[in-house]
Amino acid sequence: MLEERIARLEKRLERANRARQAAENLLEAKSAELFEANQALQSLNSNLEKRVEARTAELEAQRQKAEKLALTDPLTGLANRLALNIAIGAISEGDPALVTGTAFFAIDLDRFKAINETCGHHTGDQVLKIIGQRLGAAINASDQLYRVGGDEFAILCHGRNDPAHLATQLHEILCEPMQAGDHLITIGASIGVAVWSDAVNSLGTLVTYANKSAYQAKARGGGIAVCDEKMALEFAAANSLESELAEAIELNEFEPWVQPIVEAVTLDLVGVEVLARWPSKHRGMVGPHVFIPIAERSGLIDRLAMQILDKACKSLAPLLADARLDYLSFNLSPIQLNNPDLAEQILKTAFKHDVWPSQLTIEITENLLISNTELVRQFMNKLSDNGITFVLDDFGIGYSNLRYLQDLPVERLKIDRSFLVDATANEAPRRIIAAITNLAHQMAIGVVVEGVETEAQTALVRNLECDYIQGFGIARPMPLNEFPGWLTNYEARNAQLSSNLQHANAAIA
Repeated sequence: MLEERIARLEKRLERANRARQAAENLLEAKSAELFEANQALQSLNSNLEKRVEARTAELEAQRQKAEKLALTDPLTGLANRLALNIAIGAISEGDPALVTGTAFFAIDLDRFKAINETCGHHTGDQVLKIIGQRLGAAINASDQLYRVGGDEFAILCHGRNDPAHLATQLHEILCEPMQAGDHLITIGASIGVAVWSDAVNSLGTLVTYANKSAYQAKARGGGIAVCDEKMALEFAAANSLESELAEAIELNEFEPWVQPIVEAVTLDLVGVEVLARWPSKHRGMVGPHVFIPIAERSGLIDRLAMQILDKACKSLAPLLADARLDYLSFNLSPIQLNNPDLAEQILKTAFKHDVWPSQLTIEITENLLISNTELVRQFMNKLSDNGITFVLDDFGIGYSNLRYLQDLPVERLKIDRSFLVDATANEAPRRIIAAITNLAHQMAIGVVVEGVETEAQTALVRNLECDYIQGFGIARPMPLNEFPGWLTNYEARNAQLSSNLQHANAAIA
């Protein structure tokens, strides 16, 4: 019995040993498989990391390339306006002490548009590349050069103590002739310079004042304008005036004034020219020669002009309806023509107050025609088709291009007041007025003479057979609320003069 039991135990132990060995063999095999799998995963992970690194590097290179393209002018290879804005932002966020001594140069090429028109845009592109190369060679490595617009460049300098001298050098370099393709080109520049100071103590102001200085230089025919303390104070005053102007427009404070226009022979009223006036709360009455340029530069001219026209139409509509007034005339700024909705706005304003388009006259200058001929043509034709008439203002002091009278719907021209100054004593201006009047009449165009102030001038204009008179000799510009009373008195006076003339003629007969 004992032997049998021992035998069973031995067999059980043997089975247990075989089972343990089988388990160990299986575990060893699985461990080998896991090791191989782990090795494969490590290899895959390593390959993946390398691919991720390569892709990241590729994306970073593409990002840097895109960023460079976004900050680079594709024609000249110079930094562009966006790069300038970023540079200014970075300087603004840095140590304020580092800004001291910073100078900004605003460079605007002269006559570049003429080069594109006469020599072609390819030549114009070559000129811009040469200009960029010349400017880059003339400045220090620490200076930053930008092309910020079509024919506009800018330079941002730090630590320069000779900005005016540098501006002179740059202007001389830009005025040197250059060979662009088959063309020998001479081009000038208007350069405005602003330097960090107590009066110019922000980067935004620095850039703005440099641009304003360049604008002043261009207005003088080109050259250099350095923003000194006096100019900075003037610019600051202009900025303050611009803020007040924007507020006045927002509050609808501008007033239309009118100056009568009469028929030369009968002196009967035919129309009025609408003029803008600003009764400022802080400055008193401000004339258009002060606020119109600011409104144009600041983009406020559209709102201002429409407010004036709206008030004038509303006030004068009853006189137009009663035929005591034939038309109201108003001027357009060249800037307004950039507004594609201008024609519709004018018509909408007129219809709003039951004013017919035929009771509106628009005065345009020859300078406006020269700079925007096709745009003006489309605008004039659209409004002319609706009944609005046009007057060519300041005729005789510009190019006096007769083609405008032939090609455009001009029904009257206005002879500039400068011809009347010596006309009563000098034969030359009288002959000019007579010649213009004769030419206009042959083309069925009426003639308005402005600036008539004396009885002698009135008599002269009538003798020269001009059609209409405007000036202080008839009436000075007046507020709208005074015009009905003036008109009543004027009509009564004319009626009395006409009656006296009829009685005198009857007595003679």
